[in-house]
Amino acid sequence: MVAIGSNASSSVMRVKLGHSVELFALEVGNLAVGHSAHVSRRGYVPATPITSPGASLTTMAAWLHADELATLDETEPNYDRLTVTTHDHPLNPPVAESFALYVSRHGALGDPAGRPLSFGTQQDVFDWLHGRLHSPVLRGRAEQVCCRLAEPTVAARVADDIRTHGLAFPAWPTTAAVPHGGEA
Repeated sequence: MVAIGSNASSSVMRVKLGHSVELFALEVGNLAVGHSAHVSRRGYVPATPITSPGASLTTMAAWLHADELATLDETEPNYDRLTVTTHDHPLNPPVAESFALYVSRHGALGDPAGRPLSFGTQQDVFDWLHGRLHSPVLRGRAEQVCCRLAEPTVAARVADDIRTHGLAFPAWPTTAAVPHGGEA
């Protein structure tokens, strides 16, 4: 499993799985990190992997058993676990022919032309969204905005506005991966 976002943290994985797993660094070709087109329960806009021809992402990975992947699936209600091949996304070092990653079900943030928002701080994403949605809940320091967005009705309204304004696009081409199958 190639980790994007909080799953790249050994302490997060220990909490999610109930035991420690060894994470190792690797580089993935044609992959970048973007922002998911949804608001988390805690009011932040989480990360999602996005295809990015020519890009190279250094991140963490773990060898997980099927039961560990099933447990991790349960902790990712806003993501689909997809299996992708190293033909499309080469690994360095080349440790497998395919791997799993978690991709946002909500898509990724980007402009109406489908250009993704570059991954940045929560302040960056809230400022970007405020500049397009002009919602007062998105104005201010990131900590303040997260507190407002932690209210489910507010988060749902912002997520609806993201879709209505054409700021969400598929995080992953549907033909480039296999949901919940293959090797991890």
